[in-house]
Amino acid sequence: MEIVTGTMHTLLTKLNTLLTVPKLNTLLSGEYELQRGLHGKIKFLKDELESMHAALTNVSESETTDDLDKIWERSVNFLR
Repeated sequence: MEIVTGTMHTLLTKLNTLLTVPKLNTLLSGEYELQRGLHGKIKFLKDELESMHAALTNVSESETTDDLDKIWERSVNFLR
C-alpha cells in the first residue's frame, strides 16, 4: 500500500509543478500549443488523484475495512 500512496504522491507533485510553472504560458503560445481546456482537465485529474490518494491512505491506515473498501482498493490498484 505504501508503494501506491508514494506513487500517487509523486504524481500529484508533478501535476502541481505543471500547473504552476511560469513557462507554461510560453509553451501554450509556442510550437507546443495545447488545446483549450487542458489546464482544467489537468486540474480535474489532479483533484481526482488527490481524492484517490486520500482514500487509499485512509484504507491503508484503517485497522478494519469493509468489503466495499477492499473492492475499491483493488480497483484503484489496478489503475496504477
